Amino acid sequence: MEKWADYLISAVRYDDEFISGKILYLKVHQYNGGEISSGTTWSREEVIRAMQEGKTFITIFKNGTGEWIKGRRISLIKLRLGYALIDMDNSGRDLIANLKAL
Repeated sequence: MEKWADYLISAVRYDDEFISGKILYLKVHQYNGGEISSGTTWSREEVIRAMQEGKTFITIFKNGTGEWIKGRRISLIKLRLGYALIDMDNSGRDLIANLKAL
């Protein structure tokens, strides 16, 4: 199996108000092209720091038989007042769609 990215994200926790769109924590799995780890919780800042160091992230989902399916690549967008983690559009806020809540 090819290596999809350096790290995989399977769940996300937003702040209390989803409208503001700020991610607080993400469930991150290590991946070497074969085994996917059980995952640990990373802060938003830890993910941003890793991306600034050149690490890549994608989302993952489990299908009906329990196998992991590759999702979308996560991008780090520089904003006027910081950064946003996104997987689809440049809305100016954190937005990683279709992941379960952490």
